[in-house]
Amino acid sequence: MGKTTVLFTPTINIVLALRKLYIVSNLWELFVVSQTMSIINTLIHILIFFFLPLPLFISIAHSQKILDITKYGAVGDGQTDDSPAFVNAWKYLCQGINEAINGIPTLNVPEGKTFLLQRLKFEGPCNTKNVHLQVLGNLLAPARGAWKECDSEDWLSFSNVENLMLDGSGKIDGQGAAWWSTSQYDGRSRKLLGDNDCKPQKALQFQNC
Repeated sequence: MGKTTVLFTPTINIVLALRKLYIVSNLWELFVVSQTMSIINTLIHILIFFFLPLPLFISIAHSQKILDITKYGAVGDGQTDDSPAFVNAWKYLCQGINEAINGIPTLNVPEGKTFLLQRLKFEGPCNTKNVHLQVLGNLLAPARGAWKECDSEDWLSFSNVENLMLDGSGKIDGQGAAWWSTSQYDGRSRKLLGDNDCKPQKALQFQNC
């Protein structure tokens, strides 16, 4: 004789009902946790937006690649010729930085230092769409008789640099008093005797910037 299997339908129904209840309970728990985390994340973003200091918020939103000119060999004692350091820093600032990755490239002239500069030409075009020169310290032109070349009437010139921004609390000192006595009212200029035949200099010159 074969075995007879007896199914207890009420018991099976209870088991199935308990399983469904367990599944529904877990799904509800996951839903509640998900909604709670979403609310928490939203609150965190709101708190950051309203309570994060504005300068810090701006610096995060618009990151910058900042180059300290002293890291390129500039001394800043007002006597050492820091021109080579500026040439090297500008070359990297203009050609060696990926703005999309590093942010707006900034050349920083630190506060509390004076950088003696011979005639310099900061030329583009650059690889970046923006270039920032932040002058917090002082830029100093050579004294009378200390100019190394006189082939131009510009001390610091910028050309073909797209979206150039020059700012800061520092001073750009072209030592103009040495040239005042050579000026004429008709707008022409006389050379300084004993000054390498240099003509009065324009401190800053901008072309296609």
